[in-house]
Amino acid sequence: MIETYYTRSRDTLGWQALAWRLYTLALATSFFVMIEPALTDLLLLLAVPCLALAGLKPVRLVGGVELTGIIMFIWFTFLSLVMVEQYFIVSARAAVIEVYMLIIFLMTAYWVRHYGDQAFRAVVLLLIFGGICTSLIGLLAWLDLIPNSDIFFRDEFRSRIKSTFKDPNVLGPYLILPLLGGLWAVVERERRRMLFLVATGIIALGLLLTFSRGAWIHAIVTIFIFFMALLNHRKTAYPTLLAGCLVMCCAGLVMFIFADEIFGAMTGSYFSKRLSLQSYDSERFDNIFTALFLIFDYPFGVGPNQVVFRFGIEPHNTFVVFALNNGIFACLGFAILYFAAAYRCLVKTLERRDGWLKYAFILAIMCGLFILMNVVGSIHWRHLFVTLGLAYGNYTQNGLMGLEEPGAKPAA
Repeated sequence: MIETYYTRSRDTLGWQALAWRLYTLALATSFFVMIEPALTDLLLLLAVPCLALAGLKPVRLVGGVELTGIIMFIWFTFLSLVMVEQYFIVSARAAVIEVYMLIIFLMTAYWVRHYGDQAFRAVVLLLIFGGICTSLIGLLAWLDLIPNSDIFFRDEFRSRIKSTFKDPNVLGPYLILPLLGGLWAVVERERRRMLFLVATGIIALGLLLTFSRGAWIHAIVTIFIFFMALLNHRKTAYPTLLAGCLVMCCAGLVMFIFADEIFGAMTGSYFSKRLSLQSYDSERFDNIFTALFLIFDYPFGVGPNQVVFRFGIEPHNTFVVFALNNGIFACLGFAILYFAAAYRCLVKTLERRDGWLKYAFILAIMCGLFILMNVVGSIHWRHLFVTLGLAYGNYTQNGLMGLEEPGAKPAA
């Protein structure tokens, strides 16, 4: 009897460890998604049965509000399949992908709930690794130092890199969490500061070369909010202030010395064009408003991924296009989940207990991401649901790299 119990316990721990390793490998390969099915998805789907075989530990992953949002999301998404008029297989595939996104959210929430600071650190560092890999590939393609480099650009004009993603507007937002994590490590770690500084510089160049205006705004908003949090934390206040002053002084000095050359080079350049309104921007917003009014005619949606086939438009707004595709109530379920996660992070941040800086990190990303979601469709972004899952962790340390805080409790 005792031997049987010991064997079961050992097997359970083995399956649990295997599921965790598959999950971390999936994050490490999350940067290569230009070919479907992506390796990251195969690894994540392998982790699900391993976790089931391990037997989930009894834990309250999410609250009643979030559970209501998840149920509404799933129920009304599958209900919207009834409304599909053509390309049912395409719509059913989109619905399965959306449920898979929720699995990513729940799996991330499970690991950070159990492993706490350790899991948070692993997720951020692995995504930094992914950000470096895809940015390096993009940079090498930009310099034409790798064969067939054209495949890493959005079009034949080689104007915007997509690297190992399908679109620059997905690559850009993916790089925000690694960029912010790298900047946090630069501020926090003296011993490896140069290493993280180089890594952050590579990721920042990758983000720049996407020429994604939405991702740029996302980065500015996110970095500003989180650096305000770093200034309010005693251990990071001085290095953050010093770093900010150095960046501003260096930027001001460069602008003062090379102002004529810089503005001369920017005149008529692709960079300056991307900073201004594009010819298709008015059409983009017209499509959003058109879809917004169509929602009331189709309250239960027209079917996942069907708007472009049904109406010939592509509304670049996550909430509007999801409401028209999957129905108002499915969109409401997603909104409940998103804002409940943001509210949890806000409350944890304002409480200022040990670990609050990690919640501020997630909240900063979610604030920038919300702005971006109003000009692009992001319901199938894996990193979006990883970020939502991070909001439900148990964190007791304010250091990214596992620095102990006074009064901190061991991670759960």
